[in-house]
Amino acid sequence: MKICNLLLLLSVCLLPLHAQKKEALPELRIAHTEAGTNACMPGLSQLSLRATLRNPTPDTLRFWLMNCSVSDNFCTDNPDVSLCTEFCFKNAPRLYQLAPAETLSLDLGLYLPDGGKKYTFRIGYYHVSRSESAFGELRTLLEQRKKDKVKPLWSNRLTSIL
Repeated sequence: MKICNLLLLLSVCLLPLHAQKKEALPELRIAHTEAGTNACMPGLSQLSLRATLRNPTPDTLRFWLMNCSVSDNFCTDNPDVSLCTEFCFKNAPRLYQLAPAETLSLDLGLYLPDGGKKYTFRIGYYHVSRSESAFGELRTLLEQRKKDKVKPLWSNRLTSIL
């Protein structure tokens, strides 16, 4: 009985130490790639960006992104700048792995309402680790994070004139 009580006491004391461990996040870098007009949305200009996620940790990172609408994991801090969502017939969560120092580059499209105006914005990334989401509920989890105003991992500030 004393051994059980001792084990219970140890587990209760060590639980907060385990709970405080923060999961490692990738680094986010954004670069402009090209600008143009969008045939699908007349009157809006489109800017293509390359988002690069890099693993700065000594461990392999495992995380979820949607295979077509990668933009579901991203947001902007400027309401005039919105992310494009790619159309596809089979959009599903995909598990990615980044080894230490490895990078993953993703192409993102942005819509800008006025091609002659200067826009300043940041891109935010919502990280969803392998352990956080079951296969079928990734989009629901991402929508809830945005609704609850969970802070994303922010990129450097960008300025664009199209």
